[in-house]
Amino acid sequence: FLEAVGDYKRAEEIRLGLFFLMDVLTIQDLLRFLSHLADAIIRISLERITGDHNLCVVGLGKLGGREITFGSDLDIIFLSDSPDGVKAAERVIKTLTTYTDKGMLYNVDVRLRPDGSKGALVKDIAGYRNYYLRSAHPWELQALLRARPVAGDLRAGRAFMEMGREVLMQRGKEVKREDIHAMRERIVSELSQEAAGMDIKLGPGGIEEIEFYVQFLQLQHVSESPEILVQNTPVAINRLAKKRILDVKERETLFNAYEY
Repeated sequence: FLEAVGDYKRAEEIRLGLFFLMDVLTIQDLLRFLSHLADAIIRISLERITGDHNLCVVGLGKLGGREITFGSDLDIIFLSDSPDGVKAAERVIKTLTTYTDKGMLYNVDVRLRPDGSKGALVKDIAGYRNYYLRSAHPWELQALLRARPVAGDLRAGRAFMEMGREVLMQRGKEVKREDIHAMRERIVSELSQEAAGMDIKLGPGGIEEIEFYVQFLQLQHVSESPEILVQNTPVAINRLAKKRILDVKERETLFNAYEY
């Protein structure tokens, strides 16, 4: 199974990469289709796991925003009200990260779950609601902006999205400019590779700086304009401009820099 799925993944990545190089696909098409590929592989991995576990896999980060690229990690969390949910989640992670002679399917990061690496791997909807409404840090509310169900129980996925909307409408304005600035400074100093040259993803003025700015605007205005609650960064920029939170020049500057 792992070899077959691995061959499928590599073939699709080569096909999509060639279409991009041939200008058949735009960069946004490429990222979206690579994200669809990850969705499909998570779903087929989950389908192999039997049992009444009612598991839902929720994508965050680049996966949630449909913006993963070649070699991206998958940020995921798990939702279930079944006692077997934890075992099922562990098996999904094992399937995606097991090494074969051709490598593994994906690196999986589950540290965005409540309480991080020390927290429970799986929670039910009440557990997530209680955590996000009462205990979530500003960066966790920011991460919730990009949450998207990618596989498993559809009803649970819809319930999670409704919960996330409720939380962000109530708590979005709690995230201050200082919180975003402090997080960016920490990322630049601890994670970026600026010392070795320009880091276009994590460095000052890079991709993540645009994402953080757009997410800050979403958090500040979502209670008055729920339409801006979208996961994808270019779509969010356009929605913010449509609601006149960004003017035309600001929209063009952000959109063009991000696409470049």
